[in-house]
Amino acid sequence: MAPTPFKVRCLMQSGGYTYIQQHVDGSTHFNRSWQKYKDGFGNLSKDFWLGNAKIGYITNGRDETLSFITKDMSSTSTRQRIYTFFILSQDGLYSMTYEGTWGHTIPDRSGGDCLDDLKGQPFSTFDHDNDDSTLNCAQKHQSGFWFKNCTPCNPNGVWSETPDGKRAGLPEEMFWIPVIGDNLLLSCTIYLKAI
Repeated sequence: MAPTPFKVRCLMQSGGYTYIQQHVDGSTHFNRSWQKYKDGFGNLSKDFWLGNAKIGYITNGRDETLSFITKDMSSTSTRQRIYTFFILSQDGLYSMTYEGTWGHTIPDRSGGDCLDDLKGQPFSTFDHDNDDSTLNCAQKHQSGFWFKNCTPCNPNGVWSETPDGKRAGLPEEMFWIPVIGDNLLLSCTIYLKAI
């Protein structure tokens, strides 16, 4: 239970969804310190990260699914990836675990699994390098996330546009390699839903 109440962005449909991240318009830069990722930053109506301490309070109080909703240049629809019984540890490292995962049944709407290799991994930022790589992956990708030997996805990376809709190949870009390959990731939204 959180020591003090905090504001969240919710969608009150099908039991309710609590948004923990939104990266859709480039209005907020996600290359932030450990403290900022702990406390949260951004604008709840635009781009934001809710805060690891808050996410920990929510996921340790009830059973939650974690959903990634992404939009990319290769599909006219959004893609979805769901992780069941998602928990963010409250031990100060904000390690991430879950029990199972699946994507949408329609291939054009299914998001690839980016978290399998990162299960149990602590969170990393440029000033708290908790990954397993000799590199500082958070510094390389210019974002905070669960990194291991860097990552197959960077939903908190730099939001960008290119004329051909393809990635420029920069490590700091937003990307989600499973399914979309080198197609540009246009947006990512992450939310929790009580089971």
